[in-house]
Amino acid sequence: MVTHGPPTRHLLSARRGISATFGRLPLSPNSSALREVRAALGGAIVLVLALVLTCLQGPGPLRAADGTTPDAPPPATWPMRALTLAEERALQPGDRFKECATCPEMVAIPAGQFRMGSARGDGDRDEEGPNGQPFKVTIAAPYALGRYVITVRDYLACAAEAACPPAAWQDPQSPYNAVAGSDDHYKRLGTALSDPRHPMVGITWRNAQSYINWLNGKLGLAAAQGYRLPSEAEWERGARGGIENLKYFWGDRFTANSANAWGQSGKDHWPYTSPVGSFPANPYGLYDVAGNVWQWVEDCYHLTYADMPEAVINTGVAWESACDDAGRRVLRGGSWIDLPRVLRVADRGGSPPDMHYGYVGFRVARTLAR
Repeated sequence: MVTHGPPTRHLLSARRGISATFGRLPLSPNSSALREVRAALGGAIVLVLALVLTCLQGPGPLRAADGTTPDAPPPATWPMRALTLAEERALQPGDRFKECATCPEMVAIPAGQFRMGSARGDGDRDEEGPNGQPFKVTIAAPYALGRYVITVRDYLACAAEAACPPAAWQDPQSPYNAVAGSDDHYKRLGTALSDPRHPMVGITWRNAQSYINWLNGKLGLAAAQGYRLPSEAEWERGARGGIENLKYFWGDRFTANSANAWGQSGKDHWPYTSPVGSFPANPYGLYDVAGNVWQWVEDCYHLTYADMPEAVINTGVAWESACDDAGRRVLRGGSWIDLPRVLRVADRGGSPPDMHYGYVGFRVARTLAR
């Protein structure tokens, strides 16, 4: 379990031991986490050389693992308008679409069953299914997930139309302002905050809802048929990529070339967030489902799956009843500040809907016609 509190004071969790001020890890000499850190430090010389070369060459166009770029113009066959019901029904698993120039690129995910959660001993108690085993959940309808998390470019398009509030690090009146604020929670992220290719951070759950309302308004979509945050079940099914019983979508062992986590090594040479699409996609073609930034989902956070309603288990809709007094919502995916075990596909956390952090963003979902 990961519980998130005020950006400048909380500890992300005792098992990670990383403070929100991004300080040093208070780890025991023989801890497994410290062994991960030592392994990461082994590539320090290579990392320095890579950074020097990057500075000398300048940033080239970002390419996703499949050779495409997030900035590339969409194929001429994409409608660049709201899909018709017939077009929605014709989508096949893995098909991609984009409904307007400033809309996120989406990937169709099929309906079906999958096993959610983890087995006892593989993670934390809040991710265990009944009897300590993963449990079967049915996603009753097809849906779509953002190919990437929402980027700085995506969110600022909404803010430019005054439909989305500024992030805390943008607000000149906020103590977290990245330029003049008294708190340095965001200042230390530097250019990663404003690079249009990076995930948007400093976004509350309510900010994400504002973005979704703007997106639906642009396309003339009703909320029930349009964009939204994914349910927790939809997020996990999408993140698993159709593969079950693995800790990560690529296997049971973490590799530094697979995701942006704490302790840079291998392909992960970013100290904070990385441009979206910098690491390989999962089998559904989704990027950054492990690491880079935590992602808000629709559900209330519960300490256990034990009381999950049958309606949620049988359809995959969000579990929005019985929120705790803080109204915490679920966060998924782990982030650049987390040790690799937190990036497991079943790992989950929770935070009040008005909290914001330098390692939390969001990915959108879209309802599709059956």
